[in-house]
Amino acid sequence: GLSWMKIPSRVAKMMYVSVWFSFAVALFFVNQNHDRSSYPSVPNPKYWKFFVLFIAGIVGGLCTLFAGSGTDICCFATLVILFRVSEKQATATSVLLMGFNTLFSFLFKQFWLGGMEPDAWSFWFAAAPIVVIGAPCGSILGQFLHRIALAVLVYVMTLFQFIAACVIVLGDKGDVPLWNATFAVLFVGSGVFMVLSFCGTQLQVMLCTHTSSSALFLRRVTILQFFFSPLLL
Repeated sequence: GLSWMKIPSRVAKMMYVSVWFSFAVALFFVNQNHDRSSYPSVPNPKYWKFFVLFIAGIVGGLCTLFAGSGTDICCFATLVILFRVSEKQATATSVLLMGFNTLFSFLFKQFWLGGMEPDAWSFWFAAAPIVVIGAPCGSILGQFLHRIALAVLVYVMTLFQFIAACVIVLGDKGDVPLWNATFAVLFVGSGVFMVLSFCGTQLQVMLCTHTSSSALFLRRVTILQFFFSPLLL
C-alpha cells in the first residue's frame, strides 16, 4: 500500500543499518545476563503474543518498503528480545520468513505492479542458487553453535555494516542532516529495543511466578490425593 513512496537510496541505507545496529546494542545488553532463560518457542503462547508478532511483521513490511528486507529481522528481534526465544530457533524462523516474503513480494511486483525490471530477473537468477543452498546450510550449522556465538555474529555483522555504510554512503560528503538523522535513528531505535527488553524481563518474571504457582498447586493436589485416595477406594 506504500509502494508509491520514493525514499532516496542513501537515506534508506543509513536508516536500515542504524535500526539494526541499535538492535544489536540492545541484544548485547540483554545477553550480559548470562543466566537468563531462553526458550525453543514462544513461552506460554497467548493470542496477544501472536498479535504482537503480527504487528512486528507489519513494521518489518514498512522497512522492506525502503530497504528490501525487514519482516524477518523485525520478527527475529521481537522473538529474541521480547519473548526470549533462543537465537538458534529465531534464526531458522527468520530464514523461512525471508524466503516466503521474497517470493510473495517478487510475485506481487510481477503480476500486480507492472512486472519486474530486467535487472531484477538477473539478480534473482544469480542469487537464487546461493540462497537455496546457503540459507538451509547456515540454519543447520547454527543448530550446532551456542546461542551466544550466534549473538556475537549479529554484533559483528551489524557493527561492520554500520561502519561500512558510514564510510561508503556518508564518507566525507559533509551531509550533516543525514549524519544527524542517522544518529537520531540509532538513539531512538536503541531506546525502543531497550523498552522491548524491559518488557521481556517482566514477562519472564511473570512466567516464572506462574510456573512456581502451578508447581505448588500440583504438589498440594498430589499430597491431598495421597491422604484421601484410601477413602475413595
